[in-house]
Amino acid sequence: MTDAVRPVLLVVSRSAKVRDLLREELLHRYDRDYDVVTAGSPDEARERLAGDGQAAGGQAPVALLLAGLGGEDPDGLDVIARLADVSGSALRVHAIRWGDWSTAEPIFEAVTLGRIDRWIYWPESRPDEDFLPLPLAPVGMASPRSMSALVALDISWSRNRDTWRVLREASDNPFLFASSSSSTTIGR
Repeated sequence: MTDAVRPVLLVVSRSAKVRDLLREELLHRYDRDYDVVTAGSPDEARERLAGDGQAAGGQAPVALLLAGLGGEDPDGLDVIARLADVSGSALRVHAIRWGDWSTAEPIFEAVTLGRIDRWIYWPESRPDEDFLPLPLAPVGMASPRSMSALVALDISWSRNRDTWRVLREASDNPFLFASSSSSTTIGR
């Protein structure tokens, strides 16, 4: 298999810290079957992909497009859109910092509209046992797109609200509980 072109897990973030953390975790989990390529911008990602493999069209196939969102990557949603032509059916994922609530609404909207497939939290340490394994599909096959966002309004009156919260928190899907009479929201 030395001559075979390996699929790429592509990480794009302006933050060197985020790129390094994600690269290390991806290498730790997927190095046997994938090449991990990092870039600081979509243009750099295109250059790195063009030079990385010799697949049809001169580019290694991309299995995962992982882009930062928030902090140094306020335009992370645009990064994924700008790389749609090189990522094909790759799993489209955003990496966010735990507790950065400014990313919640854009993430929910992007998942709901099908612009991204999932989101994960940046690894906090090396190795990070909470860094979720990603359901990567074989290159050329459609990626699993099973995540959907849930937004529930005004459930505070419900007897079952705590059950709802526990069930939602136990899943990997993003959720948001909001009251129409308050600006406070709870979610991830």
